[in-house]
Amino acid sequence: MNQPHGTIGPEDYQKAREVFEAALNHPAADRVGFVERACSGNARLVGEVLGMLKADAETHPLLDGGPLSSHGLREGDRFANHLEIGGTLGSGGMGEVYLGRDTKLNREVAIKVLPASLTGDPDRVARFRREARVLASLNHPNIGAIYSFEESDGIHALALEYVGGADAGRPDCPWAYSVGNCVIHRTADCRSPGIRA
Repeated sequence: MNQPHGTIGPEDYQKAREVFEAALNHPAADRVGFVERACSGNARLVGEVLGMLKADAETHPLLDGGPLSSHGLREGDRFANHLEIGGTLGSGGMGEVYLGRDTKLNREVAIKVLPASLTGDPDRVARFRREARVLASLNHPNIGAIYSFEESDGIHALALEYVGGADAGRPDCPWAYSVGNCVIHRTADCRSPGIRA
């Protein structure tokens, strides 16, 4: 099977995992050189392992004891008068996601918040709104529903259907994650229902 450009295939996953775990035993300053040598110049494999190391090095607010979000949201806080913030589900370049409760509808939701570092960027805010519109236009059993787009005190958030299960932020298969991430970004770039990603 051909992989999208820049991704590794399932056959390389085990090698990437072995190199990643071995790299953790080296001082941070020596890891890039170690990874390059261990991957024998395979640029895709090097990129995948370095990405895994970067993700591993990111701090997690629940473990650090700080606020859950860059906006200072904490577990138990209310947002937009009816969304109660719960624990962190994940975070990435375009959002921080929390388990929450919609107190108006009395149901669990996933609350995706645009990071504070992006709220001053009109292009990022427009992209976040576009993501909400795209999600609202989709109806499929494998796509979580969007319940609302909220703005309050300079914070932009989506209330989404919460679907429990495995942690999507740290998949067991980086190849599947890369493909899924590509699909998500292509879908988010659609500006009208007639455009194919």
